Amino acid sequence: NAASSIIGVRVALMVNLNHANIELRMAIMGNRMANIYLFTAIAVTAR
Repeated sequence: NAASSIIGVRVALMVNLNHANIELRMAIMGNRMANIYLFTAIAVTAR
């Protein structure tokens, strides 16, 4: 029982870390997209 609960905790930690990684990647991608839109908007308004 103790071993199975330890395994459960490890699996939960892995899932949480994976989810955090996905959220981080999405945030970074969103940040890049926002930067691209910002740069294009500046380039368009500068003309």
